[in-house]
Amino acid sequence: MMKTSRLARAGLIAAVYVVLNLLLPFGFGPIQFRLSEALCLLPLLYAESVWGLFVGCFAANCIGMGIGLTTPWDMVFGSIATLLAALWTKKCKSDWTAPIPPVVCNTIIVGTMLTAVFTPGMPYAVWGYNILTVGASETIVLYLFGIPLLKVLRKLKLK
Repeated sequence: MMKTSRLARAGLIAAVYVVLNLLLPFGFGPIQFRLSEALCLLPLLYAESVWGLFVGCFAANCIGMGIGLTTPWDMVFGSIATLLAALWTKKCKSDWTAPIPPVVCNTIIVGTMLTAVFTPGMPYAVWGYNILTVGASETIVLYLFGIPLLKVLRKLKLK
């Protein structure tokens, strides 16, 4: 059973994920740049962040679908990619290797889902393009924003 403080932290992480995702207009569609993905390194510090990230991603995609920016497929596969990445990230030993799980999971799962949804038949050139854009944006966000976020949170020593 999760302590109240951990449950609150998971809820806060979910809410921050949603807000950060909605701040930039590039959080949905074939080219995604989600600043909220910087939070995907939090499982290194807080186990409960795994569920906060999953719920936050699902909620952001539900809102995106409600305003016509995404599909039910993104709600399912994007959320699963985030959950798998968070579980894997929790096992990482280094800040510098921690971005690998979210990059790999989102690149493969979300890149493939975007191709299947937006260009049925999965032409290899389009699939390669989606893999490249999702992978590049994940890498940029996690290394430029996620790692500095980890360093700040470690200095603050929040329990």
